[in-house]
Amino acid sequence: MRNLKGFFGVVLAAVMVVSGTFAVSAAGTEIDDVYVIPEDGESAYSPNISKARDISPAPLTEQEHPDTRIIHIDIPADPGNHDFVIHSASSIRKVEKQLMADNRIVLDFSTASNELEDQYNINHPVVQRIRAGQLTPQTTRVVFDLKAGASFVVLLSDDRRSLTVRFVQNTITRIYFHGEGNTDIIEITGDYCPILSIAPLAGTNQIIVDMPISTMGQPAKYITDMSFVKIVHASQPDINTARLTLESYGMAGISVEYSGNTAILRLSPATYDNIYYTGDKTLSLKKDPNYPISANDLLREDHYAFGQFVFELPGQYSGWLGWGEYYINDEYLNEILIKTGDNGNTRLVFEQKRVLAYEFWEDSEYIYIKPVHPKEKYDKIVVLDPGHGGNASGASANGLVEKNLNLDVSSRLINLIERDGSVKVYATRITDRNVDLYDRPVWASDIGDIFISIHMNAMGGGNTSTNGTEVYWYPHSNDSRLGYSGKDMAEIFQRNLVSDLGTRNLGVKSNRFIVIKNTTIPAILCEIGFLTNRAEAARLGNANFRQSTAESLYRSVLEVFAAYTPRR
Repeated sequence: MRNLKGFFGVVLAAVMVVSGTFAVSAAGTEIDDVYVIPEDGESAYSPNISKARDISPAPLTEQEHPDTRIIHIDIPADPGNHDFVIHSASSIRKVEKQLMADNRIVLDFSTASNELEDQYNINHPVVQRIRAGQLTPQTTRVVFDLKAGASFVVLLSDDRRSLTVRFVQNTITRIYFHGEGNTDIIEITGDYCPILSIAPLAGTNQIIVDMPISTMGQPAKYITDMSFVKIVHASQPDINTARLTLESYGMAGISVEYSGNTAILRLSPATYDNIYYTGDKTLSLKKDPNYPISANDLLREDHYAFGQFVFELPGQYSGWLGWGEYYINDEYLNEILIKTGDNGNTRLVFEQKRVLAYEFWEDSEYIYIKPVHPKEKYDKIVVLDPGHGGNASGASANGLVEKNLNLDVSSRLINLIERDGSVKVYATRITDRNVDLYDRPVWASDIGDIFISIHMNAMGGGNTSTNGTEVYWYPHSNDSRLGYSGKDMAEIFQRNLVSDLGTRNLGVKSNRFIVIKNTTIPAILCEIGFLTNRAEAARLGNANFRQSTAESLYRSVLEVFAAYTPRR
């Protein structure tokens, strides 16, 4: 039998021993209020993402200074250095910072022009890449894309000519084990709150708990008498990672809370059964002998725009499969949700970290479902990009708003391509939302073979006479390797659009638009017509004309793939 409180506690500095094996005990402690991420208002209960935490000691102040230029970023080369220093040519007037829910640090420098590179790929335990660009004529934006959570501070230098983003080195000072009911609880305390990155090892009963940019002292092995977790290994696999390896008696339900300087990890027996995610990234679904189904009975819904893929079983199987979150956290999936749909059928919701396709098959005992990269499943993939969206409305004139027209044409084009079935299609957005300008080409290059950005044009300065169609491309260094270029695509699309729509031919042009410059696949940007021209706006506002536009784009997609066999 287990006591319900105060099983195991340890102050690491006092009792950790190299390769030691021992049991420890201490009194329990009270849990403070759960830490809430202020930027998105969501508490950090879910282990699906290890959320970064801004612990800057003071807000960034504003001072009057002339316009400046953002000129350089110092990227740390020493694995023990976690300072990223952004330099300006003169004193910085104002910096606005945001910590986004998806672990992006966004820094906007007011009255500053950008001289940084578009993108920096980083070899760092927390930072995946840094992107920079001119958000508005007066604002430079710098974005840190994080691959793991950590505490950080943002500091302006005294002369305001540099800004430092520092990821704080943490020291784990205490680990405390105890239980409540059938739940095992591990409290991990540090100089700062540890940010946990949790990954069950598929096909085993081990759970890896990593704490980036943290140190833990000497390795140790704890043998516990908790009801679910039996052994905990504490280790330091590298200079920047403190790790706990948990060995349990079975599959676990996992949740995390953050309170002050303590991360609270709760583990309990899983609420699901007869479902196994193995080391080769395959979900094995055991067939119910009383109500067997085949793989072809599964209904499939691809909600890639919302990070989900759904398999629906034809009936209620909660008595056989159970329910709840099957937590995974590998490079493909966050978790699989086992739930009952509104129609009473059991649904398996794959919560994806990236766009995925799925292979599935069966034998006499199991149905197998395996997530794969789309390029492993489909021979030809086009990615559509309806320009703008959300609070970025694009051009507007003559009662029309560009973002709406772009999305309408894209939706019509998706329907045509899906009805044909010879080409797989994805889109950067399928609803009225604003997708980061730098995310679009990276996302498209990962999953697609060609990229088409759809836009409507406009002229300023009272110019209402300009009209016509133009298509843009950008020369990439890998065009020769691919054997095809954006220019090749642009010429096909321009010829067909002008011929099919009867618009004025403004030609094929090269431009450094971010969405086509930052791709690594053949890419074009189509400007269908001018909203500022009254006659052309009247045509663009007509649904039949937009359908004709989609049909022309569709024929061009097929013509491109008839000439181009993707080289991956």
